[in-house]
Order: sequence, then structure tokens, then C-alpha cells
Amino acid sequence: MPFNVRNMLRSKWGMIGLFVVVCVAAGALVRTYVSAFMPVKTSLPTTWLIAAPQPMPVILPANPSQSLPTTWPASVPTTIPTTWPAAQVRSLTTSTATPEAVALFNKGGQLRSGKAGVVDLEQALAAFREAANMGHPKANDLVGCFYRDGIGVPMDAKQAVDWFHRGAIAGDATAMADLGLMYIQGLGVAANNAEGVKWIKRSVELGDPQGMANLGLLFGVGFGGRVDAVEAVGWYRRAAERGGTGGMILLGNAYATGGGVKKSEEEAVKWFRAAADRDSATGMLRLGDAYYFGQGVPKDATEGARWFQSSANLGNARAMYNLALCYHDGLGVKADMPESLRWVRRSAERGCTLAMRALSQAYESGRHIEKDVGESFKWLHKAAEYGDDVAQFQLGAAYENGRGVDRDNGAAIDWYRRAADQGNLEAQQALQRLGVTRHE
Repeated sequence: MPFNVRNMLRSKWGMIGLFVVVCVAAGALVRTYVSAFMPVKTSLPTTWLIAAPQPMPVILPANPSQSLPTTWPASVPTTIPTTWPAAQVRSLTTSTATPEAVALFNKGGQLRSGKAGVVDLEQALAAFREAANMGHPKANDLVGCFYRDGIGVPMDAKQAVDWFHRGAIAGDATAMADLGLMYIQGLGVAANNAEGVKWIKRSVELGDPQGMANLGLLFGVGFGGRVDAVEAVGWYRRAAERGGTGGMILLGNAYATGGGVKKSEEEAVKWFRAAADRDSATGMLRLGDAYYFGQGVPKDATEGARWFQSSANLGNARAMYNLALCYHDGLGVKADMPESLRWVRRSAERGCTLAMRALSQAYESGRHIEKDVGESFKWLHKAAEYGDDVAQFQLGAAYENGRGVDRDNGAAIDWYRRAADQGNLEAQQALQRLGVTRHE
């Protein structure tokens, strides 16, 4: 199938940062954040490898052109009482839980972080789910994060929204922040900017660090037509200083890029390390990036791979992909193609579209794995369904040329249009060549 390195390495959303949300809160949430300072290799292997290690691309609001009420930023507190995060929020999320529910919640946290002696994501999820069903508000949010990010279960945005809503209604401020972002992104629920802002605002007013980080993100990406990088950094810092790993990562990204603050790779690493020290899988991923590329710290591929491994063990799909590339190239670890393919598959199964495309290409080429056109098409189709514009273009080309599937110009045009709507130039050119418009 058509393959273009330029499109693969092009950021679909731009270089604004967020793994956002979101990876990780209290050692168990996974939020989704951005790539901050990822250079790419100038030469790529001829096998299935398709991109240098890099963190998750930013997830922007589904309808960024929609305007928010112009008064909403001013209605959010600009100063946060210092007594909120450590006392009031924590008591709010645990005061209604029974001792049995608290014990299950703690067990889940230990299994999630490996502090019980082993990382067991499936058992951690089971413990959190049982704690949630027994009335632990915070557990609802963690279960939602597992479903949103495919940690121990297939990714399921609708299930995630259901659990976030349960937590939000029960009074958990972090669940409110996560629910708000789902509404804004239109993930698992119809996009609703006003509803999203409402929940994020409530979270901020309760002093929740994740709510502050999410609010900063909205300023940072210009949601509602207002970009304010300095204001965004202010909210990231508030979140980070209150122990929020999401805020730490976003603040680190800001320092790495110089967005809203003087650029300092060393300062970026400080915040990534702070998040990693709090069992943030995304913090570990970003710290691995820093060591792998030598940004803010001496270049050390071995240390980079070690952090990728730690993050991957906690279920981070992009770290799994980066680790696969390390095994592919023999950088930081001994080259091992079977191990590389194992991590690529795990990453793809957890929703990383780069890994899905890599696996598709591996099956198509038949190098280091048995050739299987059907499997190749399946993984390409899955990446396209997940919204990957390059996969959408390649799938359109597959339908147009009958590669791995019967020719279907209607399907080809549909997938070209989806990719073109995301700015994919090759898809736009394909539509022009076929003499059709981007919209019916």
C-alpha cells in the first residue's frame, strides 16, 4: 500500500503539547499529552519501522471552530486557595467510601504502579472497578481512564464517559475534569463545548490539579478562538505545584518548546522527572524521550530505553511503540526483531495508530513476520477508523487500486475525503485527480 515517510512524520495536529490527556493521575490515570521537542531521524530502515520514537500527538477539541461563551475564562478563579488540593479535594473523594472500598482502591493503585511487587493492569482494573461499585468516587475516574486509554481492556470511549460521569456525579473533581475534556473532544459522547467547559470549570473551582491543567490546555490550543500561551502556562504551573502530573507534563512541554515561557530543556526535564517520580507513565515516556535524544540531559539511549520500558510496563501505548523501535534499531537495547514486533503489536492493540500502521506494513511486506494481506488491511483499516489521516489516505488508495480489498471508488473517495479534511495533502491531490470535491 502507498507509504509516504513525509506524511508519517508530519504531526497531524501541530506541535502543541498534551498527552492527554492524558496519562495518569495518582499513579493510575492515563491522560493524553503532546510532543514537545521531537526531532526525527534523517534515514529510516527499509523494513516496517516508520518513525522515530516520539510521544503521543496532541488531541485537540473536535470542534475548535465553535466559539465558547466569551465570559467563561473570567468566571474561573485566577487565584487558588492553598488549602484546597491537599485537604478538601482529597476528603471529598474518600469521605463517602467504606473501609473495604478504600482497601480495594489502594490495592488497585499498588497493582497499577508495581508497588505490590508486580504490575498487573487487569487485576488493578478489577480492583478499581469493585471499589467504584462499592462507592469510592475516585475509583470511577480511574476505571474511566483505563477504558479511555486501553489499559488492560480494549479502548472504549463510551465506557470511559460512563465511568467519568459516575465519578463526577459522586463529587470527584478529577472525574469532572476528564469528563469535560471528553465532551470537548466528542469522544464517547456527542461533542458539547458548553458542557465540557462546565465540568472543567467545576473541577477547577474544587481545586483539582487536572482541571487546572485541562483549563490551561484550552487556553494553549486557542479553544474558542483565544490563544494565550502565558495564561496556559500559569494554569499548568498551578496544577504542577499542587502535585498534578498532567500539569507537570504540560509545563515541561512548555519549557521544551518555549511556549508561553522562556525555553529551557533542563527545566523541562525537571518537570518530566517530577511526573515520572509520581508513577506517571507519560512522565516516564517524556523522560525517555529526553535521554534518547539528549535534550536537557546527556544523550543516553540505554537510559532512554529504560524509561520507555518503565512507561510501557504501566500500559503507555506510545512508550510501547518507542520501545519497539529501540529493539528494531538496537539502540539502548540489543536488537531483537521478535521482541520489537511483540511491542509493536501490544502498542497497536492499545490504540497507537503509528503501531497499527507499522503492523500493517509488516504484514504486507512479510519481513520478519508471515505475510498476510488480510491482517495488513485489518490494521490499516483500524488506524483509519481511529482517525489517523495517513492511514485514511492509504486506505483510500487501497480501495481505489484494489490492494487487499475489492476495488470500490465510493469507499476510496470517502476515505480520501476524511484524510483531506484533516489537511492530508496527498488525499487532497487524490480527490482533485479523481475530479471530485472534498464535500458532497
